[in-house]
Order: sequence, then structure tokens, then C-alpha cells
Amino acid sequence: MYVKHATVVVQMLSDYQYKKHCMKTILSLTLLSILIFSSCSKDSVLNNQSIVGKWKLTETFGAYANGGSFNWIPVPADYSKNIEFFSNGQFTEITNYNGNTDTCSGSFVLSADSLLQRNSNCSPYPLNRKISEHSLLQLVLDHNVIEGVIKEKYIKIY
Repeated sequence: MYVKHATVVVQMLSDYQYKKHCMKTILSLTLLSILIFSSCSKDSVLNNQSIVGKWKLTETFGAYANGGSFNWIPVPADYSKNIEFFSNGQFTEITNYNGNTDTCSGSFVLSADSLLQRNSNCSPYPLNRKISEHSLLQLVLDHNVIEGVIKEKYIKIY
């Protein structure tokens, strides 16, 4: 009876130690995960200076708009659009379609939630675009329309 009781006690201790080990492992992994994810941040904090430079429109993504291709579509050869953002908060946008050129200029502000607001001499209303992707060489601006979101992909020229 003593041996059987000792075996039960050893088994209970083993179960306790196993559960304690599992809890330590789970707690360690949880803390490690929290540490990793809390230390992660966007590669670059978006501010006015982070988009300074000249950007060329290369592709558009219409989603539901214009029939809903749901693919990135290259900009046609007879169309071009360049936006240049300056460090003083000013911008210039030059659009060329079939040899007809429109130039707009004004000021811009980039808010903490990646909303780019442009005030232009071409429109009495602010032009708001969400920056959905941004890197040193690529910028994607989202424009909400009734049919969904139209995306414009730009590459940095300089």
C-alpha cells in the first residue's frame, strides 16, 4: 500500500511539474510574442518629408470601377501623370493625355493615419487620398468612389 501511495504521489508531482513546465512555456511564448509585435513598427513613419520627390503613375487598380477588372492595369502610352512633392509642403501635378497637358499645384498635408490631403488650384475642394502602400521607390494612393476603391501606383523618379 505504501508503494502504491508513493507511486500516486510521484505521478501527481510529475503531473504538477509537467503542467508547471507547460505554463512556463506558454507564458514565455506569450511574452515573447508581445515583445516582438510591440517592438515592430512601420518601416518608415509617414510624414510630409517621407513622400518628397517626383512620382510617376505606372498602374491603376479599379476593383469594381469601370467594369471591375480586379487587376493592376498599366497606364496607356498616351497618358502620363507625375506628382512632385516638395519639402515645403507644396506639390505640382502634371497630367498629359494625347498631347494635352494640365498642370495643378498647391499644398499638401499628410496626417498620422496616412491620409494625404491636397489643396490645388485645379479644384475648389481638397483632394483626399489614403496612402495604402509606401516604400522608398513606390507609392500607392487609394481613392474611394461609389464602386469601391481606385488605386494608383506610382514609382519614384527622383
